Amino acid sequence: MIRYLDAFSDFNPLNDELSEAQLWDIDYVVQHAKLLLDDSFTEEDLNAGLEILFKLKKYSSHAGIKLLNELPSKHQEVGLTTTPPFNYYLCTDYVEQECRPNGEPYLWSQLFAVLALASIADYVYLTKKSVYEYQPGDDQDLMLQYKNAENNEQGYKVDLKLEAIEALGFARLFEKIQSDPNKRAKSISKTKLSNYHPLKLAIIEKFNKLNRDGKSIRKIARIINDELPDELKYLSSTDDLEKQIEKWLAQYIKGTLPGQDKLPPYKP
Repeated sequence: MIRYLDAFSDFNPLNDELSEAQLWDIDYVVQHAKLLLDDSFTEEDLNAGLEILFKLKKYSSHAGIKLLNELPSKHQEVGLTTTPPFNYYLCTDYVEQECRPNGEPYLWSQLFAVLALASIADYVYLTKKSVYEYQPGDDQDLMLQYKNAENNEQGYKVDLKLEAIEALGFARLFEKIQSDPNKRAKSISKTKLSNYHPLKLAIIEKFNKLNRDGKSIRKIARIINDELPDELKYLSSTDDLEKQIEKWLAQYIKGTLPGQDKLPPYKP
């Protein structure tokens, strides 16, 4: 629902005030979300968070069905309906945490707090939009179009409030998880290894079959990347899969590739 790269153009939660009518309606989400952000957070940090969320959105659109299929069967049996915050939560086990512009890690609790604030910012944007005032003699079809648009916006506002509350819930969850980083790190490492296995297997099989005489690892990585089908490429969260393949192949040759014991043996 949110405008991922422009959500804070009409409402900056770090500086702007809510209207009197909005204070009782959504201010508690804004205040609690801001508590999860570092005191040094700037508008640049907020916009950097939007860029990360946009990447999560793209990743979840490719991997969402696969991730849902991996949920316990009881979730699938009831025909689980998902939301953007829930989809992003599923994806966090499969993507690397990025850094803020100042180089500090962008914590998942902070990112989901930004998601909550972005949803609220778009809620404010829709609230501020002018309402059409009907005049005597107005074209009936035009009036109907405006009425439908108003009804749609009301529905969007409800969705945005719900998504903001849900995102805040995940932000609090991650804040609690961050108090036990070792447990989280082990869980993510195991999940990522399982998720990347089909991709690594395809890469290694192509590598072992390829005529590598006189070819650098970089050139081999380029050849393999060009031959991989999209459904395997989508398993990777990196924006530069070719570089990732090059890194994996270097590790594979040295015998240090994570999960190498479950892959075909290296053939010089």
